[in-house]
Amino acid sequence: LNGHGVRCSPQPWTTSRNTPGLPVSIKHHNAVSGTLDWRLRRMDAPSVRITHRPSCSCTSSCGPEGLSTQDVPAWSECIDILVDIGMTKDSAEKAMVRGFGWGSQAYWRQELVREPPSAQAVHACLEYLTINLGMDSNADKVKVLEKFPEVLKVDQTLMEENVGKLKKNYFLKGKALTKSIVRKPKALGPQLIAKETVLENALGALLNSDLIKD
Repeated sequence: LNGHGVRCSPQPWTTSRNTPGLPVSIKHHNAVSGTLDWRLRRMDAPSVRITHRPSCSCTSSCGPEGLSTQDVPAWSECIDILVDIGMTKDSAEKAMVRGFGWGSQAYWRQELVREPPSAQAVHACLEYLTINLGMDSNADKVKVLEKFPEVLKVDQTLMEENVGKLKKNYFLKGKALTKSIVRKPKALGPQLIAKETVLENALGALLNSDLIKD
């Protein structure tokens, strides 16, 4: 009976005190004695098939889906180079996927699709950023690669042309040039190849509000 004198029916399902979480059922109710005969209701656990995925034998990275087995070592080497300058492995993977055209084509627009990985190209890019653009700090190079990973495969001749425009039209040089490119690295990219007026307007839109004055 509850507090209002109303007989309450027992709950059809509950759990065993001795076996928490294991469902029990009412076997029968003795109307004379009012006792309940409880018995555990055994439930067969569903069988579970455990499958083991083959472990990857790569020491660094197996690369994106579709990468040929023969290109896996080169991909891993590129990842290691980027990790050595301070990128996380995840960031390095993303940079390689976008930089070598293995992901979205929003930037490359089919101009570069699934390019084979090249440690030489990665080294050349980092060398250009260091020597030609004065990025002595690895932290600056990491910022550039995270903002604009496509720079890994941008032709250096094109970058030189774009940097020349920045120097000529916006009087940028030295640390001011370096800091501006770190903040807006897309100024180096191929989306700026067009007629000269379009190039200048694009560069102005990218840098006008963010020029660093030393």
